[in-house]
Amino acid sequence: MSTKIGKNDIENKTLALVLESLPVAVMAYKAGILLYANDSYHKYIGPEYSAIMQPGLRIENFVEQLYDLHQDLETEDAELDRLHKTDKAEWIKRRSSAYYEDNNFEQYDSKFGWWQCINKYYPEDELYIGIRININTLKTAQEKAIIASQSKSEFLANMSHEIRTPMNGIMGMAELLQNSQIPGKEREFINIIQRSGQSLLTIINDILDFSKIESGQIEITPVPFSLRDAIEDIMALLSTSTRETGVDLIIKIDPNIPKNYIGDVGRIRQILMNVIGNAVKFTHEGHVLIDVSAITPNSENPHTNLQDDISLKIDITDTGIGILPIKLAHIFEKFTQVDSSTTREYGGTGLGLSIAKNLSILMGGNLTAQSTLGKGSTFTLNLPLPVSHINTATDAKPTAPVKGNFLVIDDTPVNYEVLKGQLENESCKVVGVNSAAQGLSVLKKALETDVKIDLVLLDYHMPQHTGEDFILAMRKHTCFDHIPVIMLSSVDTDVLKKRVLLSGVQEFMTKPARLADLQKVISQTLAASAKPMPLAARLAQPNHNPAVQEDALAAKNRTDVQSHIDILIAEDNEVNQMYMKYIMEELGVSFKIAENGRIAVDKWQLLQPKLILMDISMPQLNGNEATQKIRSKEVAMAQVSRVPIIAVTAHAMKGDKEKFISAGMDDYLSKPVSQLNLIKKIQQWAPSIKMNIPTENLNQAS
Repeated sequence: MSTKIGKNDIENKTLALVLESLPVAVMAYKAGILLYANDSYHKYIGPEYSAIMQPGLRIENFVEQLYDLHQDLETEDAELDRLHKTDKAEWIKRRSSAYYEDNNFEQYDSKFGWWQCINKYYPEDELYIGIRININTLKTAQEKAIIASQSKSEFLANMSHEIRTPMNGIMGMAELLQNSQIPGKEREFINIIQRSGQSLLTIINDILDFSKIESGQIEITPVPFSLRDAIEDIMALLSTSTRETGVDLIIKIDPNIPKNYIGDVGRIRQILMNVIGNAVKFTHEGHVLIDVSAITPNSENPHTNLQDDISLKIDITDTGIGILPIKLAHIFEKFTQVDSSTTREYGGTGLGLSIAKNLSILMGGNLTAQSTLGKGSTFTLNLPLPVSHINTATDAKPTAPVKGNFLVIDDTPVNYEVLKGQLENESCKVVGVNSAAQGLSVLKKALETDVKIDLVLLDYHMPQHTGEDFILAMRKHTCFDHIPVIMLSSVDTDVLKKRVLLSGVQEFMTKPARLADLQKVISQTLAASAKPMPLAARLAQPNHNPAVQEDALAAKNRTDVQSHIDILIAEDNEVNQMYMKYIMEELGVSFKIAENGRIAVDKWQLLQPKLILMDISMPQLNGNEATQKIRSKEVAMAQVSRVPIIAVTAHAMKGDKEKFISAGMDDYLSKPVSQLNLIKKIQQWAPSIKMNIPTENLNQAS
């Protein structure tokens, strides 16, 4: 016997299939009794209560079951959560009332997450239809959007800070400059204005470029350019940032790749300036290496070769602080910084790397990064560029060829390899060593075997014995007097240049030296080695690095150049630095401040102070370690007298003074330091220092 299926049966079955296939939870109550709940609603309510969700279940009974389900749950309704803990009947009443009215709201609990709840009630039919839509994904997106918005607000706060800082320098120094005649010291004010202006210009350019990239308005303008010139221009600008730290800026360009290319040199400089500047900012010791090579010709055109098209690979490697993996994953995102707080240590807008990444992509390339926390980072720029057959280099080759047997002394292997490659490319024979002691051994061996050394290229900043130590030791042997020496340094150039020229160095260059400048200086030094330039003339020469040139006339006319100071203050705390500065200025003594122990050792050797005030707790080298290094160098440099070192520290526990004395210090002052006690210590350990002692302290000090 068959059963006839009517039209209503088909429609009801179709409707049921539609409801069951929906990813939205749907339920319906008639006169407070459950008629229907689809599969999605059973999944929404969970397996614990799905079994009771059967037709015939009353709303009040279901809500009473929900009461137990809500144990230890947190929802968006704090008042309802409070009632759940204090008044069960009231909680059930309030929850049940929602099923007898129209409402649309977002519901959250800590178990199921966020849901959009749509309740429809039809009083005439006593019918309730409830819809529940999972909006967890939407909420996550919303939260990300809120975070992004907050990041933008934070970015604006950072921008406000970054713009106000250089503006303060511009306005303050400009006011001072108005009352000056621009001689001597006022030139420093001009430099400050220039640096502040450049900082402001960089920030403004970042904002404009970021806006242009966001709106797709960046235009790429290709022109012929020299790659080495572009990189060396950037290094010259950044070299002033590395003078205090002694970080080496090194350029290594594969001699086999073309020299000139066609591209937007302004944008390429901008990419490299942002990336290299970032590396310099986060590197406190060691080096930043720019290594330029080629990957392959353009793979899309198999007929191209290194003479027509090339894919440049530029690695910017530093020995800095490195980046955490979680931060590295977002390093190129806009509004993202390693430290995004407005009081961050390193400054910057957080847009530089994002702009660099986008510009590289616009030019058909890419920018990537690798990093190891505590060891450093490598940023790699891949950039396809056509080769230009027009010579765009601004520096002409030296007239005399650079040839001969050269000795290179540098403790940094990368530095040595770069110099060696540059010199061997000029058909020179090069021997390289990594210490002053090994350099002397090579000179002695060459003398014994009758091998002529035509020139010594010498680094200043080396461990154990500096370049200056080598010169002093070398000049003790008259048989080496004919060998010219060129010293390269990245620290304290103004003072050091005068010192080393007096000690017997023929030429002094600041790192990083342009290749053309280095070739020219080597050529001139070799040509003049038989006819040395008078010392006075060499002292008057401007620095070979254009970024740190000194006025030649001022240097020539300055007869009272001071290469020594009264007191060296090793102190890393800025407030303590200011306090000591005020005291020293009031006493009228010459002084320098070193912000860590390593710099203190360097400045002691350069400035030969009569007294050192040494803080104990400092980065890189603490006071004890710095003192031990100074004492060991004094032993090695027999002609250097022992400098008195006084510990100035907050360490005041029993036995601390003995520790300082055993480390090589002579005395001890506990913080806070009074001016009177400091005057007494200076009089005791460095009586030759003349002081303007305030009247109120005069009798007590005497």
